[in-house]
Amino acid sequence: MSVPSPGDQPERADACPQAREAAARGDWEAAYRAFEQMDDDLTWGADDLVLWSTAGYLLGRVDTAIDTMSRAHDVHVRRGDAAAAVRCGFWVVFMLLGRGDHAQ
Repeated sequence: MSVPSPGDQPERADACPQAREAAARGDWEAAYRAFEQMDDDLTWGADDLVLWSTAGYLLGRVDTAIDTMSRAHDVHVRRGDAAAAVRCGFWVVFMLLGRGDHAQ
């Protein structure tokens, strides 16, 4: 029996509805906390990672925002969605430049 590689695992279909609902209300702190509580080593869907990144960025938690957007980028690359991967890559660079990390 073979063990699937991370790229073969399905996305989490319902990672954290509580976080999504909080984000839809504009309650970024509640969304961030909900995502943070759910963070484990399970596979995340790219949309949830982008949403978590957005919450982190808006709350000034740029390290988390960069990390989660990078993870979303990786999900898009594994799925072969080049346009979405480039979009996530842009936001990673935007956040890195915004905090002065020009060498990254």
